[in-house]
Amino acid sequence: MTNLAPVSLPLVPVQPAEPRRGSRPFWSDEELSLLRCYYAELGPSGMAPYLPARTPASITEVARKQGLRFLEGYAKQPPSTAPLDAAIRRLYSNGVLEAGQMRGFVAKWRRPRQWVRSRAIALGVCQPRRAGPWRPEEDAILREAEGRGQRWAQKRLIRAGYKGRTEPAISQRMHYLGLEVRDDTASYTAQAVARLLGMDIHVPMAWIKSGKLAARKRDSRSTADTVAWDIPRRALRQFLIAHPGEWYPGRCDVYWLVDILAHR
Repeated sequence: MTNLAPVSLPLVPVQPAEPRRGSRPFWSDEELSLLRCYYAELGPSGMAPYLPARTPASITEVARKQGLRFLEGYAKQPPSTAPLDAAIRRLYSNGVLEAGQMRGFVAKWRRPRQWVRSRAIALGVCQPRRAGPWRPEEDAILREAEGRGQRWAQKRLIRAGYKGRTEPAISQRMHYLGLEVRDDTASYTAQAVARLLGMDIHVPMAWIKSGKLAARKRDSRSTADTVAWDIPRRALRQFLIAHPGEWYPGRCDVYWLVDILAHR
């Protein structure tokens, strides 16, 4: 990998170079040049749409090797504006972000992910990650959600005004209460797979495109690949067993992982 001096480049998607090394192609000069021009401003999530063959994790690693830093300008962000605040409110209008939403937002508005989340907390549309002790009203909602999966329970909590609970936190609480947390989903979207496995959406999409993970196109009007696939539960389980080196158990929703691998 060569060090390239920053130059003025259009912010458009670029492709990797050949030949491949393992399952990933070499970084091209165009990719590295784009990284050096825009990484300090956009960060890994903001760069991901313009480096479609790279995950945010790989972008971060290569940027580090190139001596690039994203958070240097984090404290120097200009004040928010009324249109930006309105966009942040729309972004968090459902309470929980779907995979890819934040990545597209930071690419459009040119703000760091951490700044967007901090601003959402200040606007009252997002709660800090530590939501405090569980309330009896929340436990009652979890009891009603028994056997439906943590995603279903999370949506019910959000509708009741409790927006600070993550799916792993819900799983742990349901197990503490002795509730069944089984996920009986017959098929998953690519976003759901990425969320459950604790990785970026680009990774399961790469599995699908390479043929490792069986999936079928959904009848959808959307043109975005990330929302146009159905992954059968059986196919996902077979992939996890056949390719243990492709995913990391420590990042997964542990209760869901045990459930699917146990063939339940």
